[in-house]
Amino acid sequence: MNRDSKILLTLQNAGLQALYWMTFCPIYSFASVFLLFRHFSNQQIGWIIALSNILAVFLQPVLGALVDRYARFSLKRVLVILSVVALLLMGGMNLFTLGVTGLAIFYIGAVSLIIAMQPLVTSLTFEYINAGRGISFGLTRAAGSLGFAILSTILGFWVIRTSPAVIPYLSAVLVIWYILLILSFPRVERKRHATAPPAMHQVPAQPAVGFLRRYRRLVPFLLGVACLFTFHTSINAFLAQIMASVGGRTTDLGVSLAIAAICELPAMLGFNWL
Repeated sequence: MNRDSKILLTLQNAGLQALYWMTFCPIYSFASVFLLFRHFSNQQIGWIIALSNILAVFLQPVLGALVDRYARFSLKRVLVILSVVALLLMGGMNLFTLGVTGLAIFYIGAVSLIIAMQPLVTSLTFEYINAGRGISFGLTRAAGSLGFAILSTILGFWVIRTSPAVIPYLSAVLVIWYILLILSFPRVERKRHATAPPAMHQVPAQPAVGFLRRYRRLVPFLLGVACLFTFHTSINAFLAQIMASVGGRTTDLGVSLAIAAICELPAMLGFNWL
């Protein structure tokens, strides 16, 4: 792989991470701002965020299994399909006059698909790394945090000057750019797993149970991660209300999210070294 191709592929992956997290920013991190504007209560917002995450939890292993088992379901194709469906749901929010229930269903669907794409975006970068393409994951992921930081700052000021109604429109535009960028990625040969020996097929299929029994220390680790992200999700989902309770505005929300994203940069840039 020549130097120019390596640079181009690194820029494509950096752009993919940036556009993904820029799409995530308005639809998820500014969810409370938009849903409060559409007269949802805090309890209803909590349910929408919770159901979106729960649905994504069930979607992610299914999508991963599809990519692993069927050659026609490449990471690129799955990401494009999810993005198109999310775009249709965002378009529905923009084009149709939806009641509380309808809007909640469309919003949950769109957000769950965006969340479900998160590990697939990372996997796409590692697919190229594993194929011998010299890409720095830390550098590309840092571009995602930087894109999020820039957009959250701009969006905070933009919403104040216009209206929270712009949030699903902006998300839809970003998803279109995101799809076009995914389509521009070169094809990469996927490494197939070796066929399992016949003896393995005689054991009842309990992959999850067997895996957890083999790696017992993974269970408390996962519980710790779950606790960490419970805190993260609670703060992220209701940060707008927390800021408002101390006199903050949407601009302050955008800046605070940008500060949080910038704080990720040292860890992202130091990923290869770590």
